[in-house]
Amino acid sequence: LGPIAGTCALAIGSIGFLGKLVADAVEEIDRGPAEAVRAVGGGWWKTLFAAVIPQAVPALIGSGLYLLDVNIRTSTVLGIVGAG
Repeated sequence: LGPIAGTCALAIGSIGFLGKLVADAVEEIDRGPAEAVRAVGGGWWKTLFAAVIPQAVPALIGSGLYLLDVNIRTSTVLGIVGAG
């Protein structure tokens, strides 16, 4: 089908899987800092940037590196079998 179709297939699958992994990581964060930000008057955006994102960044980086590794291996296999 060509390299563009292979790239789009890898991208769509990776974005969906990364979204799932990030959502799971955000569900597992400690609620204490978020409650503390809300207790001192922080709104939704302040809570997101001061409490949620800092706790989710390590999982986001780890998931991103994992998917980079998977995509490199998958694209190598697809290139060997002639999909691009």
